[in-house]
Amino acid sequence: MKRDVQFVRSLQARYSAVKAILRDRATEVLGGTRCDADAVEVSLTASVRGTDMSRPVRIEVTGFDEPAGAATGAHLHLRGNAVRRPGLFPHLECRINAVPVAEDRTALFLVATYKPPLGMLGGLADALALYRFGESSLERWFHEVVDRIEADAG
Repeated sequence: MKRDVQFVRSLQARYSAVKAILRDRATEVLGGTRCDADAVEVSLTASVRGTDMSRPVRIEVTGFDEPAGAATGAHLHLRGNAVRRPGLFPHLECRINAVPVAEDRTALFLVATYKPPLGMLGGLADALALYRFGESSLERWFHEVVDRIEADAG
């Protein structure tokens, strides 16, 4: 069973500046610690019953494209796995889409799919509670990324 997650945020920045950051400096704005030229290690954190819980995740940049030019936007493709015991945690495939909405405004979308591990048992655990951690931690991380992009593009 796969789970889809989406978040959107508009920022005060020209599309051309946001696109250049995603294309040329993605690992800088993803946060965390750089592992190599195309990957960073970030801490995905969510509050669970009032306590922050974190999991180190390696996020790899797998591509960048602008399919039909600025009219449809640009896409930064990413993949992520837990740093420790990746087989026990969801595998993440996602992209950050940048779309121009005005001369000085750009919308950023995080479109993510993750697959819980351990087959049916993992799917059940995800359905009962773990999806909250996954969604909350991805949302928090996405907003941090957007804040960095907005600061750099502004």
